[in-house]
Amino acid sequence: MERIVISGSAGRSGVIRQLLADTTGVAIVAPDTEQPALLGSANLGKALLASAVTPLGKTRCASSTI
Repeated sequence: MERIVISGSAGRSGVIRQLLADTTGVAIVAPDTEQPALLGSANLGKALLASAVTPLGKTRCASSTI
């Protein structure tokens, strides 16, 4: 395992991320977006609505970077 992706309030804390990195021995990273779960839910809804009109593979959704 190369890294662990963390989200939520605790994941925003550099102290918490460092503690987890020291404990696990791998890099701990957090998404750039403040609410990754909300973004994922919105993308899922958008993709489901779009799939009624276009093939799902051609639907583009917003994403977050880490």
